[in-house]
This record gives sequence, structure tokens and C-alpha cells, in this order.
Amino acid sequence: MTVGALLNGLRAQGIDIGLDRGRVRVEGPDEVLTETVLDELKARKAEILLHLCAPLRPRLVIVRHQHHCRCGQQFQCTAPSCVGKNILCACCKLDRTSGGITQGGDRAGE
Repeated sequence: MTVGALLNGLRAQGIDIGLDRGRVRVEGPDEVLTETVLDELKARKAEILLHLCAPLRPRLVIVRHQHHCRCGQQFQCTAPSCVGKNILCACCKLDRTSGGITQGGDRAGE
């Protein structure tokens, strides 16, 4: 039986199962929370924690797209936050942040 099916079955019988400060919390009628049920919950505690925490985990979204730098360079990207934006290629970014310093430490144009 899957963890989801187990928890749904217990909830249908009036058992409240949730998280409290990162710990599994189980409350319900004693006639349903038998030693057998409690033993199964203890044995599957790790699975139950993963199941209950699943909605809290962020989902990774990858949006494959291509950028065209003003220098003509094209490059692939997967960050969803920059789709449709003008992004500089690595060479143009380095050129901009170096303040025009060329190889050897001389300033360009000096």
C-alpha cells in the first residue's frame, strides 16, 4: 500500500495526520489508533515525512531559451527569470566590469 493510500484511509476513519515543527503528529480515536496502526506509522515514518513535506518543496522550473548578445554571440540559457530580456554574453560582461582593462593591466586607449 502506498503512503498516500495509507494516510487517506486513516483520515477517512477520523485520524488527523500532519506536521508539527518537522515531526509527524497523529491524533484520533483510540479504537482506530491501535498498536498495529501505530507500529505501521512508526515503521513508515520516513516515507510519511517525505509525503507530507512534498507540497512544501519548491519545484525546479527550467525554461530553455536562447539569448543574442549585442556583439552577435548567441548562447543557451535555462533560467526562467531572464526569458525575453537582453542579456550580455560572458565576454561582454567581463569587458564591461573590467573597466576597459586589457591584457597586461594597461587601460585601453592609454
